[in-house]
Amino acid sequence: MNQYVFLLLSLSCLFSFSVSAAPGPEPSFITLDTHVAKPVSIMPGNFHSGLQKVCSATDEPVDCIQLLSPLMTDRTAVDPISILRVGIEATNQKVREALDKANIIMKDPSTTPECGEILWTCVKNFEDIIYSDQKAMEAITEHNANHIIEELSADSASVSPCEDELEAANIQSPVRDIVKSIHKTIRINLAIAAEQ
Repeated sequence: MNQYVFLLLSLSCLFSFSVSAAPGPEPSFITLDTHVAKPVSIMPGNFHSGLQKVCSATDEPVDCIQLLSPLMTDRTAVDPISILRVGIEATNQKVREALDKANIIMKDPSTTPECGEILWTCVKNFEDIIYSDQKAMEAITEHNANHIIEELSADSASVSPCEDELEAANIQSPVRDIVKSIHKTIRINLAIAAEQ
């Protein structure tokens, strides 16, 4: 008898909820899977679809869109070469951020001499990235795909020693997050360049 009453009360609540609900979309069940990939919608229209198409050729399409779209304007052409130029600019912005931070830390009197020396090496390597990126931009103008890839690969080789030396000295990297972003933009740029 108690089960019958409970069933009636449950059905009554269910029916009263569905009758009193405001008209609109059909109710749906709540799922516990909150990690469902949602479409990336950063920019409107063809501009976004062109960037999305180029970024889909990378191993990190969502990161590609998130890193590059803030640097694009409505005047930016959405072809792979133009987007590669934007990617190189994104790398340079991250490198300049790393340079600024490294220089501030090196000037801090509490920085150990060992950390200062390693950061000096990092600064020199970061400057090499800016130089390589200038050469990559020239190679883009010259339509020299091999040279573009060579210069972007040099970027990757320049950024790694900084973290390696800090780790070898058991020093927590003060530029770790920025260096991760630099690595990411370099990988994205290489993937875009490889599609040319």
